[in-house]
Amino acid sequence: MNIKLKNEWWHWLLIGLSFILAIYFWVITEGQLPVHWNLHGEVDRYGGKFESLLLLPIIMLVFYFILRYIPFLDPNKSNYEKFEDSYAKIRYALTTFLFVIHLSILLNSKGIEVAMDKVVLVGMGIFFFVIGMSMKDVRPNWFIGVRNPWTMSSRKSWDVTHKYAKWLFVGIGIGMVLASYFRSSIFMIIGFGVIFAAVIVLTVMSYVIWKHDPDRNDGANH
Repeated sequence: MNIKLKNEWWHWLLIGLSFILAIYFWVITEGQLPVHWNLHGEVDRYGGKFESLLLLPIIMLVFYFILRYIPFLDPNKSNYEKFEDSYAKIRYALTTFLFVIHLSILLNSKGIEVAMDKVVLVGMGIFFFVIGMSMKDVRPNWFIGVRNPWTMSSRKSWDVTHKYAKWLFVGIGIGMVLASYFRSSIFMIIGFGVIFAAVIVLTVMSYVIWKHDPDRNDGANH
């Protein structure tokens, strides 16, 4: 898989900006800073400068290198070229999501109130939506997509499972955006219950398709 350097500028821009902002806020900020919020958007834990200001930029940098170079470690690395654009969109979405979270934390550290519960849910919702819209393009690999013993040993199981996984992730994304407007624990519990049920259905479906695929690899031949 050839990763074009011209497609990396967005990551470099946001990661670089995050480090610059972290250093700036480190200089102008004193004392304990908010680092965690509950489901109602209320601060429930404070921490030091490293955790509040610098940890997320480091996480962004780590994820950048992992997602950039992990295709080269994949035995099916040639398949990444077949969904290169979709893989790039997933990477863009993750970097942008983490940057928005970091910026929101910085603003809160200076007393500029940002509803972190809504920022996180909307950001995650958009991220899952992007993943969902990319699912149909993902080809068999060891790191991205719905990977279980049956999708990995049957191309038919992989294709059909990801066809339906698209709508699962899109639904999760839309649900998270809607959940940001309902600060209810019951709503969240129901949402996670639906997600769990959908994952079970996808898993069972991938097995059934694998079982009826005459071209499956069942490990009988060595």
